[in-house]
Amino acid sequence: MTLTFYLTLENPDIIRAELTEQKMSMLYLKSQVNPHFLYNTLDTIRIQAELY
Repeated sequence: MTLTFYLTLENPDIIRAELTEQKMSMLYLKSQVNPHFLYNTLDTIRIQAELY
């Protein structure tokens, strides 16, 4: 039996906490990407409007 498997069986709360931490980290990163995407999209539209 591997150590990871053993720890999972012994401490399921630790695994849950790690998964929660990973999910929160991904949500944080996603929240930072969305405003940049919106800004870049609007900036591209503005530049295209100026060119025509």
